Amino acid sequence: MILYIRISVVIPTNKLIDKVIIAGFARRNHLNMVISKGRRDLVNQTHYDIIKFYSSRIRGILNYYSFAGKYGPVKK
Repeated sequence: MILYIRISVVIPTNKLIDKVIIAGFARRNHLNMVISKGRRDLVNQTHYDIIKFYSSRIRGILNYYSFAGKYGPVKK
């Protein structure tokens, strides 16, 4: 009898949300729900630069977790 062991890597969504909050992209409201937060340091940037900034952050997170299981919900 051959026994196969399957290892899976799952994205730690709670830790990921905590990192997003620490980085200043979101905050928790009085109901403990995560909501987005404005970045005042980007106010003087062009629209192109702001979109480029957020896109690079999102791409970095998605690339880092691209091998993990349950990747779909994080991508949405």
